[in-house]
Amino acid sequence: MLHVLFVCRYAGVLSAVGIQLADIVQEAQEPAAVELTFSEFPGLQARLVGLAAIAAQQLKQQGFKDRQISVEHYLNLRYSGTDVAVMTQWVEGSDPAAAFAATYQREFGFVLDRPVVVDDVRVRATGRAADLPAVQALSTNSIPPLPAPALNSSTYFEGVGRMPTPVYMLDQLAGGQQVQGPALLIDNISTILIEPGWDATITADHNVCIGVSQQQQHPPQAQQQSQQPQHLNLHHHHQQNPPQAPPQQQQEHQQQQHLLLQQPLEQQLPDGDLGQVECDPIQLSIFAHRFMGIAEQMGRVLQRTSISVNIKERLDFSCALFGPDGSLVANAPHLPVHLGAMSEAVRFQVAYYGPGGPGEQEGLQEGDVLLSNHPQLAGGSHLPDITVITPVFNQGQVVFFVASRGHHADIGGISPGSMPPNSRLLVEEGAAIVSFKLVQHGAFQ
Repeated sequence: MLHVLFVCRYAGVLSAVGIQLADIVQEAQEPAAVELTFSEFPGLQARLVGLAAIAAQQLKQQGFKDRQISVEHYLNLRYSGTDVAVMTQWVEGSDPAAAFAATYQREFGFVLDRPVVVDDVRVRATGRAADLPAVQALSTNSIPPLPAPALNSSTYFEGVGRMPTPVYMLDQLAGGQQVQGPALLIDNISTILIEPGWDATITADHNVCIGVSQQQQHPPQAQQQSQQPQHLNLHHHHQQNPPQAPPQQQQEHQQQQHLLLQQPLEQQLPDGDLGQVECDPIQLSIFAHRFMGIAEQMGRVLQRTSISVNIKERLDFSCALFGPDGSLVANAPHLPVHLGAMSEAVRFQVAYYGPGGPGEQEGLQEGDVLLSNHPQLAGGSHLPDITVITPVFNQGQVVFFVASRGHHADIGGISPGSMPPNSRLLVEEGAAIVSFKLVQHGAFQ
């Protein structure tokens, strides 16, 4: 139930007011196709100044003055070899390359060591509309008494019947004054009805705040009990909610559940029977779609930031999420030949760096990213398909893995393309990588 309603003084024409207050924007853009270097700055700035003059002139033709016009300069930048450009604002005195790198890092999570190309120069000129006229605010010490109503009317209210209703002209009321319902507030563009049991307070900006009266908020105890609705139990087979445990017991229970969830699923059950796991279908659907959405976003970012035609155009890649033991949790609808083997690739890396594995001493640390493609030992498909696996940590423990597998144009071997038809040994097809830390402790190797 609502207890407070706010009515703007322009509520009757709010759409028209919004149109009147909206800024007018004029943009101008032209191609550049140059590499972003300091030697190109003067030429780029001159082109931006020329575009700004054109956009500002268009706003002046619509009636805007110079003091109402502001201009922003932009460069449409991308790394050489990539297709996705990032529109970067160029503030006077700043370095657009640094601003582009910061935006790219925030958008995609990394930066490239490649030249930056200026695709376009663009300006945005904005004409600021006039503000609404301000209303003189009154202090609480100077609130005048409520004026006499302009007239008295008779209004019918459902459940109550006809009641005498005073009518006030809204422009004659001052900020801070309060009108008890029933009442009518009228001005040139709206009529506001205050129902019985509600009070209207005029704000300092001459808006109207309608709230439940104090008498309605605190009725007598007997009246409260009589007004409580009677709920029918339509589902008689549902049990009543059990009493809540004390906060300390709830906190201990949550800690036990957290420690339990850190263990493998088979250890969480007394007899190891996965068939006894209770599943909430609603949560299962929500999290299944959420995890799949993460995998789809991984693929989208990979496609947008890729340099290889195999990735950004042929879409020869796959992305998925895996549990701490390497089991598949969710995958995007990419290539089945990748997804069928990626789980084995992740499981191999878990065993490789786990107890008794060749990499046990080194282990997995936060900031590590693994790379492998070996089809016989590390769960790969063929050598050009390289898998990149990233463990995600929480409180020092691996909670899940994210992995991407993509086809590379060349991985070595006896012929270009790394798929020779006459090869007899795996080494003849290219480099076979069992496990390699592509990134170690956050540093690219």
